[in-house]
Amino acid sequence: MEEESGITFGEICHLIKKRIWWILAISVIVAVVAGLAVGLVLNRGKDDYSLTFMVEFPGVENGQYPDGSVFNYNSIVYADRLAAAKEAGVEGNADAFKDVDVEEMSANGDIAIVPETSESAVTTENTTGLTGAYVITVSSAYFKDKDEASDFLRAVLNETIGVVNEKIVGMDFTASLAGYENYTSYSAYGDRLAALAEQQQFLLAQYNAVIGGGSKISQNYGLFVYEGQTISALYNEAKVLGSTLSTLRAEYNDYGYVYLNGETDDLAALAGRWAGQVKSCQDELNAYKQQFDQAVISEGAYVQRVLELTERSKLLRAQIASIGYTYNDDGTADPAADQAEKLQGNTTFGNEVNALWKALVANSETAKNALVALYDAESQIVYRQSGVTVIDNGTSTILVTVAGFVVAFLLASIIFCAADWPAYKKQRDAKSAPAEETLAREAAVSDDKE
Repeated sequence: MEEESGITFGEICHLIKKRIWWILAISVIVAVVAGLAVGLVLNRGKDDYSLTFMVEFPGVENGQYPDGSVFNYNSIVYADRLAAAKEAGVEGNADAFKDVDVEEMSANGDIAIVPETSESAVTTENTTGLTGAYVITVSSAYFKDKDEASDFLRAVLNETIGVVNEKIVGMDFTASLAGYENYTSYSAYGDRLAALAEQQQFLLAQYNAVIGGGSKISQNYGLFVYEGQTISALYNEAKVLGSTLSTLRAEYNDYGYVYLNGETDDLAALAGRWAGQVKSCQDELNAYKQQFDQAVISEGAYVQRVLELTERSKLLRAQIASIGYTYNDDGTADPAADQAEKLQGNTTFGNEVNALWKALVANSETAKNALVALYDAESQIVYRQSGVTVIDNGTSTILVTVAGFVVAFLLASIIFCAADWPAYKKQRDAKSAPAEETLAREAAVSDDKE
């Protein structure tokens, strides 16, 4: 009879059982090594850290900084902001990020920011809408742990608030009045009133930007208090100054007040010169009338020029009257009986214009201080979570560990079975030989009886 040479499943299990502790030990070691290799070597730097946040400051919903420049969320992760965050460090530790390579981070695009979208924030076009929040993501390769990454990202975002405050602090709230005192010609009051009007409109625009006057701002900051006054109260003061301005402009148009330097101005010479100009206007008007009557010029050209000369003549006559002179039809001017009163009225008007100027300067300075305080108090980064979220971009350590254990178990089992099989087979064959001989004798006796 032939000897059995195969191996059964039971025998395999028997051989594995004999070496089970060795096989388990080897499998565990291989699994641990594989897991550590993946987690500490292969996966190192492949994960990302992210923060979800909202930027809040007056006007952000309009996409504008305080000075009117465009707020671009991408600028949050510009290279200069990263460098500033690194230099700033964290409170009490200016060197907290000294090992963070922001140059490489920026150059490789390993930090990015995107608006958050949500299916629940549906637009009118029935598409995925924006939530108003942003997600900033950075590679873990630049940090020793997620706590350092969290601190760094917050420092970067704080730079944005710093920029907001720098914008409002850097604004010149009296730019329209910069050349006010340089207007010293005879028509200076007209130029000065124009500058005051521009300044007043600027102030109203700055107040409206935070109290929602005609803008898309969602929160009304009119009740914000600065040194006992609300923003709305300061706005109303600026509007009242506008009423005074309107009154002064109307007076200027009616009375033609002129800017005078009492020590150097020769009133008689001024009145005489302006009177001559009035006479010239009148002569030109007469000439144009003759040309029109003779059909030399068109009606449109005639009417246009007549309006210009009439307005010019009216202004000159008002200027003559404002310095206390009376115009004569022959193109001369004589002192009026109430010259002193007229001159005093001219001086009073100038004082009123200067008083309005000072009031606008004061209101402008207060406006800037109040708005600086408002932006400082209301500008912030609102975080959705306390720390960073880890985005796993590497191979699963758990899966690798399990796979390593299984593979190591199988290989170790095969190796030990192969090593122990010859001895086991020899022992098995030796035990089975007597039984086979007995069966052979029994078979022979059975054949003889037949």
